[in-house]
Amino acid sequence: MTEYALTNEEKNNIIITHLRTLAFQKYNLEVSILEEQSLNEPNQETIDSFNLQLQTIQKKIDKLEAESNSLTAAE
Repeated sequence: MTEYALTNEEKNNIIITHLRTLAFQKYNLEVSILEEQSLNEPNQETIDSFNLQLQTIQKKIDKLEAESNSLTAAE
């Protein structure tokens, strides 16, 4: 089987795609929090769950940005 190596630029493009997806997910959660907060009786457990998901997404973003920076530095 032939192996195809990816360039750092191609790898970085994949990371950028993942970062965009995470940005969409993050904004979607932020909007969900606004929706929940707009209710007469917002559910704090729901808001806490959304905030926990936001923290997880931010950790992923931070890790991918670090990888992207290392790929860019290697060029």
